[in-house]
Amino acid sequence: MSNIKSFCNRLKNLCAENNLLQKDLAEILGLAQTTIANYEQGKRFPNEETLLKIADFFNVSTDYLFGRSEIKSCNENFSLRDSMQLSKRSNGYSSNADGAVKIANKFMLNRVLE
Repeated sequence: MSNIKSFCNRLKNLCAENNLLQKDLAEILGLAQTTIANYEQGKRFPNEETLLKIADFFNVSTDYLFGRSEIKSCNENFSLRDSMQLSKRSNGYSSNADGAVKIANKFMLNRVLE
């Protein structure tokens, strides 16, 4: 499953688990309800800042949002070894994904080292 498709599914599931409507999440994030609908339908993808806001709000990792991990939060059984393995796997990604992967790695590594 692609990262975008995984993101769409994970976002829908997180909203459902937290009894949030699209309009509720949109208000929390300072976005339009149609933007959240477009994210859930895979018509749009959030920028880095919004992606991190979504991850922070739901207390999940960006890897979880992308479907790369079943571990929701860095606080859930996440180790420095996991971060190192993620870094090694990210070496083969296209330049478009490099920025997002680097941000995710930095975010998770900072959480581990706190």
